[in-house]
Amino acid sequence: MKENRKSSSSILFLLFSSLLFAGETNGQQMPARIHDSLAKLVGTWEITTRVDDQTVLTVVTLKWSADENTIHYEAKGGNLTTGKANTTFSGILGWDGVQRVVREYSYTSLGETMQASHIIENGSWRSPTKSVTFEDGKPLHEEKMRHFQWDSAGRLTIKVTERKRGNQTLPDQYYHFRRVGPDSDAVAIRLVQDSIVRWRTLWKTQNVDELTKEFAENGIRVLGRSLRPHVGSQAIRDSFRTAFTANESGTATKLSAEVLQAKFLDDRHILADGVFTVADAKENVVRRGKWANVFVVDKSRTRVTLLMEAAFESLPLDSVSQRELPKEGLQLVKPSPLKDKELAAMIDRNIKRYAEGVLHSNSKLIATEFTADGIRSVSEFPETVRGRNAILKSLRIVNEGSSPYARTVLKAVILDARRLNDRLAIANGLWQAVDEQGRVVDYGQWGNVLQIEDGEVQLLQESAGSYQP
Repeated sequence: MKENRKSSSSILFLLFSSLLFAGETNGQQMPARIHDSLAKLVGTWEITTRVDDQTVLTVVTLKWSADENTIHYEAKGGNLTTGKANTTFSGILGWDGVQRVVREYSYTSLGETMQASHIIENGSWRSPTKSVTFEDGKPLHEEKMRHFQWDSAGRLTIKVTERKRGNQTLPDQYYHFRRVGPDSDAVAIRLVQDSIVRWRTLWKTQNVDELTKEFAENGIRVLGRSLRPHVGSQAIRDSFRTAFTANESGTATKLSAEVLQAKFLDDRHILADGVFTVADAKENVVRRGKWANVFVVDKSRTRVTLLMEAAFESLPLDSVSQRELPKEGLQLVKPSPLKDKELAAMIDRNIKRYAEGVLHSNSKLIATEFTADGIRSVSEFPETVRGRNAILKSLRIVNEGSSPYARTVLKAVILDARRLNDRLAIANGLWQAVDEQGRVVDYGQWGNVLQIEDGEVQLLQESAGSYQP
């Protein structure tokens, strides 16, 4: 296996060198319009297609070289041509200055190859492609034409036409690209998506018992609609029963959700986040927000259950100061006594440092409480924010200037905390933001994932939101 990787790397290096050499020798640099078209591909994508009536999913990450002359990509998941699982492939796209087209070459872990040209002109993007796959040890040569069709900045469809394998004509195929978080894993995304599919069906039929089984027995629901978390099977079952009563908005509603990023924390846990909407019987969206969850993976890696769900409806900053706060949650409860005193103390120190940053509008101080690849999903910010630098920018909007949260006293209570392993923990609780006059500006719940290192914790994922019954 190591020899294959070395061989693949050497081939890619030679290809890179030849592409670079051709461009320099002929002085034909990549045109700006070609560069801008290729730049749209950079990032991490989930790709789905159908092979033999089965959905195949893979995740690919494309990155510019340092000089932005070539794009390198790596992918892992199902093979988009054969449907074979657990396939990895890597490739390169670069500008051919002689033929004035983009060349692409790729190789899979199974020894399969692909080469293509990309003709990008007059608003059209087509790619004559040749590939070699294997079936029962025998090579299969395929020719096809790929057509790139941008649906939006975050979605791309590649229509594959004129497919020929030997003398056999094959039906058209579609590759659906959806932009996802940079750390996404194909298996993790598939497992979480399967969970979402089950949720949608069970929500539609209001199947309380089966929805409850989507949680681990010691699972937690941390919701913007609730004053307190729902902990354990019975409390979770009751939360669904309440949602589906005649006076609640869960009745006759349609739940939709999308996963934006999913990755394995360890062999048993997945960290994932995304967005959700709830629509009424007339398809009018009545609720919209974000979720950031922790899942437990079964031993066969075929199914996940929720260990902690944290979902909050969006609440724009200008709405925070304008709304009338529900009175029932203005008093914070006393912290719960926690068995793991060491973990509780670490989380308490994290909260105090975070609160100091909020009080003094010191966004840099707050940002240091996140890991370098930390995630922030909060109700007052429209998107999920990834990475410490992006988190810092978002904090300057939310916690500085005229923001209702600027220079407030952050009060937080830890209700539960548990370790996932030696280096990771989850915790949840309540929070309040109080202004200089002692008035509660806002309050709600939080459910975070924490990384433990050198006796302290940092936020790997923050999920917090306002109470919106």
